[in-house]
Amino acid sequence: MRHNILTIDGPSGVGKGTVARVMAQKLGWSLLDSGAIYRAFALAVDARGVDIGDVDALEAIAQNP
Repeated sequence: MRHNILTIDGPSGVGKGTVARVMAQKLGWSLLDSGAIYRAFALAVDARGVDIGDVDALEAIAQNP
């Protein structure tokens, strides 16, 4: 099965998410907000007090949030 993928890059606060939501809705595509994923991961790391240099701990969180 073929999946269409569109990425939108740019600085914070310029409307990337808004544009992505509108485009996804108009095209009938799914939307994956990678920024939300990164923020959730950062919150999980912070909540556990993990050092960002501890690659094994970061990988464990990524696999089992």
